[in-house]
Amino acid sequence: MTISNSIDKNVAGVFDKTGEILEDFPGSFFDTAQEREKIAAQLKDLLAKNEHLRKKDFDRMMQCILSNQIDKEKEIGNLVNGYFKEQKDIIKFLSANLAKIKEASKEGKEDKVKEFQEEMNKVFVQQEEKRTDVSVKLKEFQAEQQRMRSRLLELLSKGRQLRIKDIKLLREEFDARRRERLAEHEQRKAQAKMRKKTVHNMLNGFKKERTGGAGRCRKPKQG
Repeated sequence: MTISNSIDKNVAGVFDKTGEILEDFPGSFFDTAQEREKIAAQLKDLLAKNEHLRKKDFDRMMQCILSNQIDKEKEIGNLVNGYFKEQKDIIKFLSANLAKIKEASKEGKEDKVKEFQEEMNKVFVQQEEKRTDVSVKLKEFQAEQQRMRSRLLELLSKGRQLRIKDIKLLREEFDARRRERLAEHEQRKAQAKMRKKTVHNMLNGFKKERTGGAGRCRKPKQG
C-alpha cells in the first residue's frame, strides 16, 4: 500500500469514528427527561399522602437533586456539537495535507512528504485522544443517568414506606458524587486544554497558509 493510499484510509477513518462515537450516546434527552418527570410526579404524590409533604416543598428538594443532571445534559449536548464542529475542520485540514503529500510525491520531494506525513500523524493521534475523551464522558453520563433512574425507582418501590428522609439521603448521595466528578473534571480539563491548543495552532497555521496562498499574485512571464 502506498503512503497516499494509507493516509487516504486514515482520513476516511476519521469520518467513520466520528459516526461511531454516537454508539455510546445514551439516547434521547427528551425521553430521559420525560421518564424522570413521570417518576418524580409519582414520588411527589406518595410523599403528599405518606407525610403530608407540600408539593412545592417536594419540588424544591428534587430541584436540588436534579439540577446537576439537567446541567450535565446541556454540557454533553455542547460537547458533542463542539466535537463534530472540530471534526469538520480537521477533515478539511487532512484532505488539504493529503493533496500536498500526493503533489510532493509526484515531484519526488521526499523530505516534504515526510514533513506533511508527520503533521498528519500528529493530528490522527490527537483526534484519537479526543474521541476517547468524548466517548468516556458519554459513558459516564449514561452511567449517571442509569444510576439516577435506578435510585428514583427504588424510592418509588417503597410505596407507603417512603419518607422525606429518603429524599434527603438521595440528595446527599448525589452531592457527594458531584464533588467527585468536579475533581475529575478539573484534571481532564487541564489535559484537554493542552490538546486543544495544539490542534488550534495547527489549524490556524493551515488557514493562514491557505489564505496567503490564495492572495499571492504570480509574477508575469518574461516575454
